[in-house]
Amino acid sequence: MLTTALVGVLTAGTVIATVQPRPMYWALTDRRLLLFDAKTTTGRPGKLLMSLPRELMSAAPMKKALLGLGVQTVLTVQGQEQGLKLTFPPACKAAGRDLASRIAVTA
Repeated sequence: MLTTALVGVLTAGTVIATVQPRPMYWALTDRRLLLFDAKTTTGRPGKLLMSLPRELMSAAPMKKALLGLGVQTVLTVQGQEQGLKLTFPPACKAAGRDLASRIAVTA
């Protein structure tokens, strides 16, 4: 909403922008977290977008997202400056909690 408001103010209301998170499929193995593209015509996982080593990864505690209906966490990987924010919509809250419970949690 902030992006939309900012663009609207800067363009005097002539342009409205929206930001939409990129949907992804994920798979967690004993060694890695694999993230795949979900925007495919077949509905199956697409190309591999990212592979994160599990032993170097930690997750922030889950918190509410999407007006309190969904959940989100931030994954951090040792040696990386920025974390990866994962947001799970209401239909996938259980999967998000399951993923976060299987990764070491940071305070």
